Amino acid sequence: MTGGSDALGYGESLPSLLDTVVPESWSIVWIQGPLASAPQIGKESRIDIRMDPAELLELMAQSEIIISCYGLSLFEALSCKAATLLLPVQHLCSANELAAFKQTGCAILAETLEQVPMLLSELIDKSELRVQLQKRVD
Repeated sequence: MTGGSDALGYGESLPSLLDTVVPESWSIVWIQGPLASAPQIGKESRIDIRMDPAELLELMAQSEIIISCYGLSLFEALSCKAATLLLPVQHLCSANELAAFKQTGCAILAETLEQVPMLLSELIDKSELRVQLQKRVD
């Protein structure tokens, strides 16, 4: 989930990363916000694009892992008790706010885009880590 407008442009690079890292046994749903440009999806991509879906909260509640770039989407993901990977937030929040959020331990935080594949693979491979994150939201 890259937000209503994908202000950080993750739709340009993240889809190819997802196709590479996420095993074929997992489905990938890309939520495109109403003001966001279409994500750059390759012809062989397994990504299911949903444009501003009315059933957004249902999709989130069914998700095992949600990747978010902060804002309301992050807190919606946490409320749905999905294991959440926070993409680099850049200018979207202050360092103090990010440090306070990190202390809660309720999400995995990527400081750089280069960290995302390793962190996502870890979330996929370690069900106990997903459960631990889900419990910290309670």
